[in-house]
Amino acid sequence: MAALEEEPPQLGPAEALAVPGEALGLPGLPRLLQLRAEERLPRGAPLGRDVLPGLLELARVATLEPIARSALREAAARARSSADRSAVLEALASWETRGARGPRAVVTRGIVRARSAPDAAGSAAEWVSLCAVAPDAPERAPDLFTPEERLRFDEAIRRSPATVRMARARALVGRRNEEAGQLAEPLLRAPGFEAPAAEVLLLSGRTRKALEVLRRLPPPAEGPEAARREALVLTAELRLLREPRPAARAPRSRRRHRAAVRARPSPAAPAPELRRAAEELLGRVPAALARPLPDADAQRLRVDGIRTGVRFGLFQAALALVPPLVAAEPLATTGAEELLQDAFRRYRDGGGEAWRDAAARWDRIASLYRDPTTRRRATYWAARARLKAGDGATARPLLASLLAGTSADLPARWAARALGVPLPPSPPPVENDPDPDVPPADRPGPPSRELLAGGLPTLAEDAAEEEGSLDALFASRLAAARGDYRRSVWLLKARYPELGTPEEGAVPLHVRRAYYPLAHRDVVARNAAAFDVPEPLLLGLIRQESLFHPVVRSGAGAVGLMQVMPGTARILARRERRGARPDLEDPEVNVRLGTAYLADMLRRFGGDTIAALAAYNAGPGRVERWKRDGAELASDEFLEAIPLRETREYVSRVLFYEGAYAALDAARLPAAGATRP
Repeated sequence: MAALEEEPPQLGPAEALAVPGEALGLPGLPRLLQLRAEERLPRGAPLGRDVLPGLLELARVATLEPIARSALREAAARARSSADRSAVLEALASWETRGARGPRAVVTRGIVRARSAPDAAGSAAEWVSLCAVAPDAPERAPDLFTPEERLRFDEAIRRSPATVRMARARALVGRRNEEAGQLAEPLLRAPGFEAPAAEVLLLSGRTRKALEVLRRLPPPAEGPEAARREALVLTAELRLLREPRPAARAPRSRRRHRAAVRARPSPAAPAPELRRAAEELLGRVPAALARPLPDADAQRLRVDGIRTGVRFGLFQAALALVPPLVAAEPLATTGAEELLQDAFRRYRDGGGEAWRDAAARWDRIASLYRDPTTRRRATYWAARARLKAGDGATARPLLASLLAGTSADLPARWAARALGVPLPPSPPPVENDPDPDVPPADRPGPPSRELLAGGLPTLAEDAAEEEGSLDALFASRLAAARGDYRRSVWLLKARYPELGTPEEGAVPLHVRRAYYPLAHRDVVARNAAAFDVPEPLLLGLIRQESLFHPVVRSGAGAVGLMQVMPGTARILARRERRGARPDLEDPEVNVRLGTAYLADMLRRFGGDTIAALAAYNAGPGRVERWKRDGAELASDEFLEAIPLRETREYVSRVLFYEGAYAALDAARLPAAGATRP
């Protein structure tokens, strides 16, 4: 079936009727597309006047649920007079008798009612009613809302009863924390809402205010609520202790400034009084966890206990909390980075005893965490430290255990180099599990799959909800069809935790391909060839930088697919004599300038991919200082010694994604840290 857009541009009635809806098991689809096309035809009548009766009739008689829903939503959007709105509400009542269920059906009902309300006040009341039953409606079904309706929904909630505002604030935690806090703060003065509002403030980052309120409230009677309150207070105290204190004003001496910048980075020792406070708080954690707590509260307390322990150098207290953390959440990595870096600092101290101690620390990390990336990194460095200490007999089997994998990560590449063997080629991708979401060629598939194949993700999602087939994989496909790759890969990772690790070979090939999008590949391929940069490297960088979102902007001001800074773009554009204000939201422009900058970094650092990627992320000046300060370091040590955690993780992820794209394309992959011709 030829792909269709969700809103077919200038599609005429004859073309709409040519869509084989009946043959594909999609009765009513040609009529819906015809009505959409007629609405676009020039006419002198008010908007939607000729189309509205047809949409209402289709909403009443369509046998396919997503067609009826779509017709109803579109009719409500086109209703102008009170008679039109009354007709829409009559059609809604008829539709409701069918008993459509599911979150999207609830959201559809609320949207139609809000669109059909007699005035702005009535519409606001309907938005509030929708929030009362579906507080996450705009996030759950973003494709059903217009941008203006999102604003009206939020405005209506700000004027809604306390129960509705509280529900919305909870729904926004972790998604839009600032807005969650803004909704919750006024509820601190509402009787009965003080404790829930303080909890939202805590979870949205307003730790000091949350702790102040929790301490002020009268303690609840003994029981589960008292245990929860104690855990919340302790969590807030742990977080507040970690918040940065104002630093003393640094001396203005240029010489001292240079020395401070160029010195080998090491964490400042915590003040003795803060360390003692951390010990006291961590001493209270086991007793708090022994009381009856909801799983989420207990896990949050473990996370903050571990973070506080590693922040103040109380590693044994932190390590004691890792086993229950991992038992509850097998792929949890809280504290792993800090523990890995602590072992690396011991490794850099040098000497046999330091190397053996570092190896023991990395062994412990590898035994505690189940996350493949953490385990493999710890195993590699444990082997590396043993090689330094002269214990090759123990180190070599550890290194050999890292070689196998579908997509070679850095530990695999470095292990092969340490063993002096070639990296085993990635096994060729084989599709041994047919894609369940591709309709069969010889007969119609489920309506949801046929609709997605036809390029109609909103109708497809409604159909999948009605069928009961809206699983994580199909929801991911729908998100990707809308260009929302961030949600798409998040859904896939939740379903297949092996993705993004060398163990992803066990995942069906069609799922792996969905996890590594290829949007704008023609643009990427052209520029990779033009600037002599490997195409898998560019794809990996774009996946890490923007996940193929062409108009995303970072907090620092970087724009587009390759997150190019406007100032850098202007310099590069002037060099190309293409004008001083390049449009960084244009994929062609963004990828060209971003690739040019990456090629500059590769040349600047002699083809060292690790240094070039670090410079792309943190700036070339910083990387040059790091290279000077660590002139004696091998490439693996240099990456581990980078003082910025964000940059360490960035380089590692881009190089892994490069390998994953190369494995999927059966492309050759150069060794990490090697120079490029």
